[in-house]
Amino acid sequence: MFRGLLLITLLLVSNTVQAYKYKVVKRDPLSISLSFFTNQEAQSIQFALLKSWSFLKRKRWHVAIGPRGAFNLGNNNMNYITAPPSITTGKTGFASYASNRKSENMDTLFLNNTRIITLNFMLRLSYQMSDRFSIETHTDLFGFSFGAEKQGLLYFGDDGLYSSVYTKAKPASSNLMLPSQHAFGTVCAGFGLGYQLTLNWKISSGISVLYTEYHVQNPVNYINSLDVNVNTERYRSRSVLWGVSLSKCL
Repeated sequence: MFRGLLLITLLLVSNTVQAYKYKVVKRDPLSISLSFFTNQEAQSIQFALLKSWSFLKRKRWHVAIGPRGAFNLGNNNMNYITAPPSITTGKTGFASYASNRKSENMDTLFLNNTRIITLNFMLRLSYQMSDRFSIETHTDLFGFSFGAEKQGLLYFGDDGLYSSVYTKAKPASSNLMLPSQHAFGTVCAGFGLGYQLTLNWKISSGISVLYTEYHVQNPVNYINSLDVNVNTERYRSRSVLWGVSLSKCL
């Protein structure tokens, strides 16, 4: 009698586990997620609506796309440096991808309490390692930004000859993710580890890199000691954030 009950219990548990595995690994859900990323100088609150598809034979790889909205906050005295790689590296075209930035080519814009709202189209790629655990990476692809105009202090020059000027700045209106310093606007990318709480709920934790960009109203224009013409309205900040995300299948 006892052996019979034990056998039935084991069969039920086995069937439940198999059903759980099938639903988690193989289905292609629509999901929503809420994320919070932070460090000492910046925070990002993100909301996403994603449609995912599984692929390959074992259906453990998943790709998801959809819109992601974010509210990005900066603390006091945020540093924004010269953005265009053609200026920071002194190179143009493909040569700028393989060149390091030079401090002589970079000016700094200081801003307080920045606030940027973004709406980007994002991509997420994940691999289901087991019934519960997954690894994933995500990135914004393109979109738009909104935010109020700010008063900032632009510090510029090199070779011991420095000047400063107060200027107004607004968030870049369009966003486009490109490799590293070639990105435009405000975009976010990162990776993390996910844990399936139930069939429909998952929690993730990881690291994200947030790029935010402001355009100044009155750009400076001068030739520095490296004979580079420094003349741009674009200034960018890069923040490495840690955070958590909670998602639910619909």
